[in-house]
Amino acid sequence: MAIVTINQKRGNLLGATPWGNFNALHFILKTGTAGGALEADSAAPIAAGDKLRLGIIPAGSTLVDSLAIVSKALTASVKGDLGFEYVDGVDSAKVPQDAAYFGAGLDLAAAARLRNATAKRP
Repeated sequence: MAIVTINQKRGNLLGATPWGNFNALHFILKTGTAGGALEADSAAPIAAGDKLRLGIIPAGSTLVDSLAIVSKALTASVKGDLGFEYVDGVDSAKVPQDAAYFGAGLDLAAAARLRNATAKRP
C-alpha cells in the first residue's frame, strides 16, 4: 500500500471566514492518463489499497458533510472510501479517525455527485 499526498493550493477555503457561519474545504484529485495523481508527491499509478491524502482539515473543525464530484469517470469498477485520520497519528476517543467517515465503496467509475451517505454524527 502506497501513501500519496496531493499538493493542494492554499486557496481551497470556501466561505466568509473560518469563524463565521459557513466554512468549507475544497480538495481536488486529478489523475493523468497513466493513472497517477497529478500535483502529488508520486506519479505512480494509483493501485487498489493505496491511500490518498487529499489535504488537511484544520484542528477544531466539525465534520458535517461531504460532496465528492466525479467529473470524469475512472476505470470501470473503481471504488474508494472517503474518510479522515489525524495528522499526528494520535487517535481521539471523542472523534475516532475513520477511513470511511464520509462514505465507503464510493463508485468512481461513473460521473456523479456523491453526497455523504453515512449516518455518522458530526
